[in-house]
Parts: sequence; C-alpha cells; structure tokens
Amino acid sequence: MQDMPVWRWGRGAVHGGPRQATNPALNRSNFPGRCITESVSTAVKDSSSAVATARIALRQDMAGKLTRAATSTTLDDGLKELQSSRSTVLKLSPATTVDRGTQRQALDALDQCAAGFATARAALAAGDGGTPSLADGDKALADAQDVLKQLESTVASP
Repeated sequence: MQDMPVWRWGRGAVHGGPRQATNPALNRSNFPGRCITESVSTAVKDSSSAVATARIALRQDMAGKLTRAATSTTLDDGLKELQSSRSTVLKLSPATTVDRGTQRQALDALDQCAAGFATARAALAAGDGGTPSLADGDKALADAQDVLKQLESTVASP
C-alpha cells in the first residue's frame, strides 16, 4: 500500500501548478534531466507548430488567398508562442552540464526562429517588391523550421 501514490494539492497547485505525489519516489523531479528534456521538447513542438502555421499563412498571402492583416496576426501569434516557449526554457534550472547544454541549444534555436519571424514580418510590411521579399520571409521561416527539427531530433535521442 505504500507504493500507491497519494495525491495532494501542494503549494504549487494553489498557484495553478500541478498536483504532486506525496511519495517522493514518484515525483518527476527525482529524475535529473527528464524535466529539462521534456520541457525543451514541448517548447520545440509548440514552436514548430507556430512556425509551420506562419509559413502556411505567408504562402497563402503570396498566393493572394489571405489578407495582409490576417497574415500579420498569424505572424504575431506565432511570435508570441515562440516567446512563451523561450521564456519556459529560460526559466529551467538545469542541474547537469548536459542539461545546461540542452538549454543553451534550445535558446539558440529559438533565437534563430525569432529572427526568422522578424524577417517574415519585415517582408510582410515591405509589401510586394519590397526588401526583404515575402519569399525571403518564407525562406527564413523554413530555416527556422529546419533548426527546430534538428533540435527535436537531438533532444529525442539522448
């Protein structure tokens, strides 16, 4: 009966945090690196989704199927998601050198993605025939997507 988890509302739950098992052996924090890897993996997946959505919107805008306002909103929303993911990764407290390296790689990748979003937003603001072009914005987002895929494969295989 001692091995059965007993759930309680911990201090974090009062502030919207998750429930934790009262049996310390069942808490995730007892597995160093696991929470860092899971958090980075989640941030990468969320950011990948935001970049993919932004690329779709940008391509539809180039094809004349989406308004500039809708594309701009999509890019803004994607950038906010990216910033949220970066903030989550930045708040992590890595305990090992490997975890710190994973955190640094994730922050670098997310910074590259933010630069891709900046290029795409500048391209959208420049309009047709401006510099950077919408194709440049799409290329910047494609590069960001590639960086995230590389990071995802690195995080997935320890």
